[in-house]
Amino acid sequence: MTLSEKLKYCRTRRRMTQVQVANLLHVSRKTISGWENSHSLPDISSLIKLSQVYEISLDDLLQADHVVDDREVQKTQHNAKVARITYNLNLVFCILAYFEFFDFKSPHIPIVFSLLVTNLIIYLFHFSNWELSKKRLLVFTSSFLLLFGLNIILNIVLVGSSNFIAHADPYFIFGFSLGRLLSSLGVTCSLEVILFFRPQK
Repeated sequence: MTLSEKLKYCRTRRRMTQVQVANLLHVSRKTISGWENSHSLPDISSLIKLSQVYEISLDDLLQADHVVDDREVQKTQHNAKVARITYNLNLVFCILAYFEFFDFKSPHIPIVFSLLVTNLIIYLFHFSNWELSKKRLLVFTSSFLLLFGLNIILNIVLVGSSNFIAHADPYFIFGFSLGRLLSSLGVTCSLEVILFFRPQK
């Protein structure tokens, strides 16, 4: 394992972003990226700081024949690959889910939302960087409430302008409304993942 591979592996194992490491070392994110992509090498003082941040000995970090833990490396790489694939699938399912909002009688609605929720669960299981700053957490919460409210309003407008449930019995109306509420929640969660939980490179 090369130094650049070890640096990237150690950072992802600590669940840190390049920006977080850059801030701790007082360098730019581009510098960290350069080290992890073999475009440049860290100096000795930076290596010492990196070993402290990643809690790894300099010996393990510098010697090519010292493998940190091959099984953990493979697991990390597998999780990153699954996260990238499911993140991209989430984009597709989110778009499809919005199309289904406009067709109440579509037989695909349960299928699309089942795929959306299943995909979200798989993505979040393989996602590694959960840290949100207080400011980002506030933006996340605000945007969630705003998007969820907008999705509810969209449902009310669409259902209100349709004769689809005008003469339906109360049990059907309750089930239909609950389904639309859960759909709105699923789409909102999907959008939040797209905006705030991008997979690491």
